[in-house]
Amino acid sequence: SISTYAAFANNPMIFTDHLGDTLRLLGPISEVVLEYLRQGLGIDNQEDSPFFVDELNVVQINYDVYDNLSDEQQDIASNVREVIESAEIDFRFSIRKGSTVILNEKGKLKTIDDMGGAATISSPSLPNLVKIYLGNEKLKRKDQPKNTSNQVLPAPHFLRFYHEVGGHAYYRYIKKSEKQAGLSVVYENKIRKFLDKKLDNKKYDKRDFDIKHMNPEY
Repeated sequence: SISTYAAFANNPMIFTDHLGDTLRLLGPISEVVLEYLRQGLGIDNQEDSPFFVDELNVVQINYDVYDNLSDEQQDIASNVREVIESAEIDFRFSIRKGSTVILNEKGKLKTIDDMGGAATISSPSLPNLVKIYLGNEKLKRKDQPKNTSNQVLPAPHFLRFYHEVGGHAYYRYIKKSEKQAGLSVVYENKIRKFLDKKLDNKKYDKRDFDIKHMNPEY
């Protein structure tokens, strides 16, 4: 096993990123992430998706396919695109058990479950390294999103992925917005609305703001 104190998993030639322009996947999860990306855009087939994973396990963009997306799809995909294209931040994404202990930005040990089932945090020692964690279990009831009628809403993994990558990672580290938490819900609701329209149902509904995600208009 590799010590948690070993930089770059003991392989700096593979795991460093001199330009910083990556969304790197940690572990054999490329097919899962590509499915998440398709689901959020309402795409069934991988050849119709603008996102792919290269041999270094980095998410990349096929710009020809991207240009063929609808305006609504591009509006959703653009946040993820800017995360991938960022020349300042190196983003690393992984899927872990909710009981996995991670170090938050205040230097305290927390489980992913403690942080609501997902977390997007920069490294205390490497501020240009941002780690995005997604718990692989269903959210606990206290962490499930609710609508304005206080009814629990579905929170599939792909929607949580977009919330973290296109929401927190984008608004906090790319846009550097003080209202990034609330804007992440606005972004999530954009996807919920798009999917409900595409599927002609009200399954995903509209998420309400909460204590951790305050309304950015206030």
